[in-house]
Amino acid sequence: KKAIESIEKRFLGGTKLISYAGGDWDDTLQPANKDLRDKLVSTWTMALAYQAIEQLGRMIALEDNEYGQNLSSMAVEIKKAFDTYLIKDGIIPGFIYFEDENNIEYMLHPEDKKTGINYRLLPMTRSIISELVDEEQANKNINTIKEKLTFPDGVRLMNRPANYEGGV
Repeated sequence: KKAIESIEKRFLGGTKLISYAGGDWDDTLQPANKDLRDKLVSTWTMALAYQAIEQLGRMIALEDNEYGQNLSSMAVEIKKAFDTYLIKDGIIPGFIYFEDENNIEYMLHPEDKKTGINYRLLPMTRSIISELVDEEQANKNINTIKEKLTFPDGVRLMNRPANYEGGV
């Protein structure tokens, strides 16, 4: 229950978007900037959270129906937030910076002019594995992976490497 409470405290602006906080599994981005920690959303992390909460809700309902149903309802709301805010022009960005519902910056997306990185593999695959996206979006993800992330040496995590400025 403490893990679920921790997630609930990270929901942004009345949505079920989960703030990035201290980073995700690969530790490639641990923002020092408080605004990034508080307002950045990882689409890969959202897909993982959806999958875990949805499955947990179904299993817990077998022993504690009310709490299980609460978790299942939370998963439905996370999916709605994903569909509403985390798919832009048929492409799932790597991250969004969520100022509010009217001010969203899409990062690692074709709209991203700061990084020059337009596609990230992990949210596209995880959203399919977690059954978060419908068949149409899953097919868009697969086609994007084939067209934008497949190179002679294999499938890459991003369509180009991130800039490195010599920092830690």
